[in-house]
Amino acid sequence: FYLERDRIDDFFAIAKRFIEQNPEDRYCSQIIFLMGSTFVKLEDFEGMIELFQQYIKDYPGTLMQDGLHYWTGMGYLFYQDYEKALPYFETVLSQYGVGAYAEDALYRKGICLFGLQDINQARQTFQLFVKEYPTSAIRGEAEYFLGDIEAAAPNVEAALKHYANVEQFTNNHAFIENAYFRAGELLEVNRRYEEMVAHFERYISKFEGQGDMTAAIYQLGRARELQDRPGDMLRVYWGAVSRYGNN
Repeated sequence: FYLERDRIDDFFAIAKRFIEQNPEDRYCSQIIFLMGSTFVKLEDFEGMIELFQQYIKDYPGTLMQDGLHYWTGMGYLFYQDYEKALPYFETVLSQYGVGAYAEDALYRKGICLFGLQDINQARQTFQLFVKEYPTSAIRGEAEYFLGDIEAAAPNVEAALKHYANVEQFTNNHAFIENAYFRAGELLEVNRRYEEMVAHFERYISKFEGQGDMTAAIYQLGRARELQDRPGDMLRVYWGAVSRYGNN
């Protein structure tokens, strides 16, 4: 009721009172979820970390411990403090591996390891995520990170496969777009210019009206230039000028 009416102070007051009076109650887990998501919405990560760390100490062994660890880890993750965030997600996985937070905690563990440049462990974590949660709504994001990991190796074919998988498993256009452009960079570095042309033509065809057409057309023209086909490059650019010049 308070949240729906944006009475945030009243919400936190009653939520804290409930937790303090009924720490063993099964509804505490739902209260912690509401508190965590509200802290994130407010971008009050410091407040979330401070309160939930105190609850971890005050209420050991309660049902809400998995949520407390998860949201504390998320708070540090928003600060990009991967070293501090990682142990909280590992606790969720080791002690509450079948709980409601396990799926996302495994993904966040992979992000932490990637951020810490522990590439081998990050690869194994994201691979495990894909195996354990093949239909997850965030599998596409995991595929993107696997693409970056393999591209850095460099395992070109594996990277291209993971980048191609992104749009199959997510509707997040930012990840889809980034995957296309990272794959394009990989094709360019490996002088696979004809594939680069087809790649950006496919992007332009699929995402006209919502994608970054300027960057895609520019890369398509560059691919033609790299093929020593300046005439085709000019046709790409002039065609874009003619079509979009008044936009």
